[in-house]
Amino acid sequence: MADRFKFQWNARGVYLFCFALLFIVVFIVFKGSLDNGFVYLDDNEYVVENSLIRSLAPDNLWNMLVATGPAYWHPLTWLSHAIDYYFFGDNPGGHHLTSLFLHGFNVFWVFLLCMYLLSRGDKAERTFSKALAVALFSALAFGLHPLRVESVVWAAERKDLLCAFFMFPAMLTYLKYADADLPADRKRWYRWTLILFVLALMSKPMAVTLPLVLLLFDVYPLNRFRAGSQWLRLVIEKVPFFVLSLLCGLLTLFAQNKSGAVMSVDTLSYTDRVLNAFHSGVFYLEKTLWPHPVVPFYPFPEHGFLMYLKATAFIALTVFLVVLWRRGQRLGLAVWLFFLITVSPVIGIVQAGEQAAADRFTYIPTVGFYLLAAMGFLQVWSKWRKTSMKQGALIGISLVALVCLILLSQLTHRQIPVWKNPGTLWQKVIEEFPGQIPKSYRISGHYFMSQGQTQKAVGFYEQAIELFPRYVEPYNDLGLFYMNQKNYEKAESYFKASLDVRRDAVVENNMGLLNLSQGQTRQAVYWFQRSIETQPDFPQPHNNMGLIFSKSGQWLQAEEEYRKAIQSDFDFPQAHANLAFLYRKQKKLSEAVTEFHIALFLMKDNVSLRIGLGEALLLMGDAAGARKEFEETLKIHPGHPNALHYLKRLDRSP
Repeated sequence: MADRFKFQWNARGVYLFCFALLFIVVFIVFKGSLDNGFVYLDDNEYVVENSLIRSLAPDNLWNMLVATGPAYWHPLTWLSHAIDYYFFGDNPGGHHLTSLFLHGFNVFWVFLLCMYLLSRGDKAERTFSKALAVALFSALAFGLHPLRVESVVWAAERKDLLCAFFMFPAMLTYLKYADADLPADRKRWYRWTLILFVLALMSKPMAVTLPLVLLLFDVYPLNRFRAGSQWLRLVIEKVPFFVLSLLCGLLTLFAQNKSGAVMSVDTLSYTDRVLNAFHSGVFYLEKTLWPHPVVPFYPFPEHGFLMYLKATAFIALTVFLVVLWRRGQRLGLAVWLFFLITVSPVIGIVQAGEQAAADRFTYIPTVGFYLLAAMGFLQVWSKWRKTSMKQGALIGISLVALVCLILLSQLTHRQIPVWKNPGTLWQKVIEEFPGQIPKSYRISGHYFMSQGQTQKAVGFYEQAIELFPRYVEPYNDLGLFYMNQKNYEKAESYFKASLDVRRDAVVENNMGLLNLSQGQTRQAVYWFQRSIETQPDFPQPHNNMGLIFSKSGQWLQAEEEYRKAIQSDFDFPQAHANLAFLYRKQKKLSEAVTEFHIALFLMKDNVSLRIGLGEALLLMGDAAGARKEFEETLKIHPGHPNALHYLKRLDRSP
């Protein structure tokens, strides 16, 4: 075998074996995720409560294409979740299975990328067998690393996997484009690169960095830059990519500003952002080399000596790699630049979200680190093989590589159960950062409340208040708890304690509900109006005002309030349901049927809505449609008396 090899797409047998090997190993290590549930950290918005994914009808596909929430434009991600919902419904195991398959394919893409890059490398000896060993190690190290857990086992992070699923092969097709000799082949590979880039952007806007990655490839390993005028030609070649990146970037900023995800300068200064960017760069490198502990949420570090030390380390590492580049050792700087380019959208200069860093942000950017590690093993072997320890060195290096992969697999295996449910997830955060992250205590309280462990839930809410007295949400949670327990005095004390900290539309609306449950209608109206004044686009108080007007027979005013609620949030099911029942009272049966259908789309298993729709259809003379709704009711609630009553009536009808 020659010292250098040429990458061959048609080595099908070898690549098929490698694909099977990689996929099986990844599946075995990550199969524990199939037993995990939803963690309700964005899972509710993406899957559980997302009406956008509940239908593959043409109208809904269009809605996916134009939707910009929550915080992103990613229609392919919505489509992926919708396909999962079609086959698996709310079963989390099915959603995790799809993510696991995508990750398996991505690991294979990384293997192919490494093979191609190794065929282009300089100075180091390349044989097919050595390249195969290096590429397999790099792909497995990438795929089995515990930093992958967040992207793979968190249902809401499907966008990471999809983006990589298209972005990795886009890099491959670009490398093929640059190496192609025939104009027809160059056009074909360029076209495929552009198509895959668009698909990556439609999965997650983090793909906006691809044009810069392609320019980096032009420098190394493609060596396409040779003269001053060459740069201009290479940049012009990327113009369509840059235009698409710009459009996607602007759309993402619009979506994140609209959702309130972007942190203002008043909240986090530019100095803090720059320091955190330096810190994050070193932090991700540290976590790649030593992934312990791996935590679902990392708070902002204290502004002190350590921050400046890491900023210094960041600059020193960059300078060192530049010096190596100038000496002809180019791989290190190329890998570092690839990392910096691809991580730049999430490194914190434009800060979206409350986290200082996140494991999911490493999914694409750290790929080069694993290639670099494998190349290090290869370099050591190349030196030792010339000594009398040749055989022992090979065995030793192989064992070290195997031990590294086993350790990574073990750490990943331990990390997967952290994402089993909200309780395990936030307990891990509390263990690692006690007393630092307010919402970790509150969401733990939500989880235990949903499991019926009310005393444990109340304990977490009270702990949140004790640690963070100005954190209003747990006051509201305790107010709701005591209101449901009909301990109205205690509920009111918590709602008022929350409002003493700051005005909040949600708490004011709950104060109205508290008064309404005690028959104090006038006081309830005051609080609902105050909630609307605080947040005009908040749908709940409009819906509650509609209920008050409807109960007093003021149907026009009630309809107006329900419409305002729907205008604020079209996916607010209670407003559609209340409007449907209001129309049925008014004998506006056609309008009622429309609203019933919308409400049922949002709450498909609601028995009252099924009965209401059946009654409206019966009044319209649509006996077949009514029968269908009553039969569907019996599937959800066997023996439901109203459904049985109406079906008997229909059976007696001529």
